[in-house]
Amino acid sequence: MSSQFEKVLPNEILLMIFEYLNVHDLFQSFYNLNKRFNNLIYSMPLYHIDLNNIERKSTFDYYQHSIIPKIQYQQNETVIVLDIDDDLCNCIKILDQLKQMNLKSLRIKNFNEDNINYLLSILPMFTQLVFLRIQSKVNLNLNQFVQLITIPSLKQFELLFLNYYYPSYTSIKSQIILSNIEYLCVYRYFQIKQFQELLQYLPKLKKLFIYIIHGNYLMPINNNLHQLVPNLNDLQLYVQKIGFDELQLLLQPLSQQLKRLAISCWSFEYSNGKKWEIFLKSFLLLKHFHLDITLYELPSNSINIKQILSTFQTKFFFNAHWYFAIDYNPNVDIKFVLYTLPWPIKYFHTVLYNVETLSTITDQSYSTKNVQNLYIQLYNQVSNSTPTVNKGNSQHYYSNVESLILINRLSNNNDQSSQIIDDLCHKIDLTKIKSLKFDNFDDLQTTSIIDIINFIPNLLELKIIFKLYLQHQNLISNISTIQTLIVYFDSDDLTEDILTNCFSLLSINIKNLTCITNNQYQILNLLEILYQFKFLNIKKLLLKINNRTEIEIFTNEFIQFIEEFMMKMSLNDKYDFMYKINDKKQLVIWF
Repeated sequence: MSSQFEKVLPNEILLMIFEYLNVHDLFQSFYNLNKRFNNLIYSMPLYHIDLNNIERKSTFDYYQHSIIPKIQYQQNETVIVLDIDDDLCNCIKILDQLKQMNLKSLRIKNFNEDNINYLLSILPMFTQLVFLRIQSKVNLNLNQFVQLITIPSLKQFELLFLNYYYPSYTSIKSQIILSNIEYLCVYRYFQIKQFQELLQYLPKLKKLFIYIIHGNYLMPINNNLHQLVPNLNDLQLYVQKIGFDELQLLLQPLSQQLKRLAISCWSFEYSNGKKWEIFLKSFLLLKHFHLDITLYELPSNSINIKQILSTFQTKFFFNAHWYFAIDYNPNVDIKFVLYTLPWPIKYFHTVLYNVETLSTITDQSYSTKNVQNLYIQLYNQVSNSTPTVNKGNSQHYYSNVESLILINRLSNNNDQSSQIIDDLCHKIDLTKIKSLKFDNFDDLQTTSIIDIINFIPNLLELKIIFKLYLQHQNLISNISTIQTLIVYFDSDDLTEDILTNCFSLLSINIKNLTCITNNQYQILNLLEILYQFKFLNIKKLLLKINNRTEIEIFTNEFIQFIEEFMMKMSLNDKYDFMYKINDKKQLVIWF
């Protein structure tokens, strides 16, 4: 069959097919079949090395010892795109093998503190690196941040944090050279002063995504920002504790160059359409405007959402094709959300019942197309009320959600699970869901809402507290699509018998198991029990202390015990594995 495949298709078609395959499958399937296929593989202009989703140590070994040496041997102008999960043992060290290669794009997630110095030392060696994305679990100090944004070859840089960090930099001023970055995305807050200082070193900047916050002191607003960043035309700001008038002063110098402006904030002051219209009329090139305002607290005086929305129902906004909606329920956590249509970002928080929604447009079929991560707070349904949405009301039908988080706000008086599940089925295209999390369900022990997993045919990942998992283990084990299980251990008094019985029934389909505990002793207990079962069919095991437990970390004695335990596994049981201790709070074992 392979010979017919080769004869029928020309080189150009084969190369197009190869581009859709990951590098591991490409080499496993076609390398060394014949000389023609080898030459085609060698001639590929781009290789994507994805170390995020590999399922076992042997796959990483194949990348390290077979694929990369072959690419390295033949490389001329070949471009390398590399994705790394820093929680996966020492994957990041593979950069040592790529130093002489044409690495153009690097994305690192779950970046750990123990690799900061290594990364900063090796990145300057990649003289062709254009794109860098770091999702970090730790903050970076000023010097480290400066080193990254001044890598000479870098054009695009994204620095994301797993937690939101408030400013720790007293000043951006330093012996910094000018940056060549054209796109910068930083998930952290900068005070206005720091924000203005930062722009001094980004003369080539075209697109910026950043969090800004008011400082604790008064200072003049720089009215020369347009001179510092003359090429900036796309600006997205997360704004906190900054008045609307102050934001106008800050952004007015950019009014002659911005083509896109997006503002996210948590202030009712920003919900006045008349003020926005006056302000936006000065932006002569502006084509795209996005606004979202989320309020957990309402102003002391009563509000009229029809009146608020009417300020955005003017000829100015209609001519620009900028449409708005308001979701309102003063009795839940998120009480008021005003946003442009379609909803501009991939995260959305809502409730299932009793939300009053108004919008400035009747055709809303596209309004939630961007939502990929949906958080739904589940409150008890008010008598005679109907769900806020159904498929006929397209404004609230979520057609592209991949991650669903259900947050329990239900009372224990009665179980409305069947009705809730039915309403969720009419609210979301459940065939798109890949990840499901049950949050805060520890106080509702009789709920059968977990039955919703029967209606999610492509579910790959489940996040659940251990108590709820125990109650529904048989159901979960019968969902064959689930490959990743993340369990939150909410109690310190679980007996060894309970844990042993639990893992004895663990589905053989689970390849990735994460256990989030309250202390290191639970980790030790879990490790020993799983060892008894020869780790079942698990390819990646992550045992960690809950991040909310700030004080609890691995002691030196515990780390020493882990190392001795791993030595025993290696010598006595001949396991083929790697392991890593990250930030003294988590243990990763990769088989």
